[in-house]
Amino acid sequence: MPLEVVSLQTEYYERVVEYVVRDLRAGNTPSPDIFCNQRIKFGAFLDAVAGECDRVATGHYAMTEEHGGAFHLLRGPDRVKDQTYFLSHLRQDQVARALFPIGHMPKEQVRRLAREWELPNRDRKDSQGICFLGKVRYPEFIRHYLGERRGPIVERDTGRILGEHRGYWFHTIGQRQGLGLSGGPWYVVGKDTVENVVYITLGGTSRPTHDAGS
Repeated sequence: MPLEVVSLQTEYYERVVEYVVRDLRAGNTPSPDIFCNQRIKFGAFLDAVAGECDRVATGHYAMTEEHGGAFHLLRGPDRVKDQTYFLSHLRQDQVARALFPIGHMPKEQVRRLAREWELPNRDRKDSQGICFLGKVRYPEFIRHYLGERRGPIVERDTGRILGEHRGYWFHTIGQRQGLGLSGGPWYVVGKDTVENVVYITLGGTSRPTHDAGS
């Protein structure tokens, strides 16, 4: 079977990486894997091979079904490995051309078949990272594009400064770990992108709010 590699580095940077950096700077929490699928795998790639193939097959744990001309994205039987969230922004024409050959199987069955067929990736660890980063850690990616800018960590209910952060873009609403504070559990409940403030509260004592200043 011949292999042809389609280079999409420029499209990836413009449609996914720049979106992630822009959203982080605005104080939001982007989900790059969603846009990788919508804009690259089932977007730029399909545009690049227009007329040369009818369908795009990926290893996502998801299924599709057609009813009366409408194409539905369905969860697979493996609820732990289900990936429909990352495919949730696909348009109808994209779902119609999607193939998920292993989506109807649980992950353990896929592993078992890989061992039976002696595939080279049969014992590879599950991927937990963001699609375009590879072995680069997400905080390192953020630091490369946005740098560091120290600011206060403030308790929302009292106004007390309890610590210091390296940039609001490293934190997300609902975050618990990585704050470096004792006496918790502490949760991030807000961010001021103008003053570079991260607001926190003790678990269960204050409701999260929209990002302040963004």
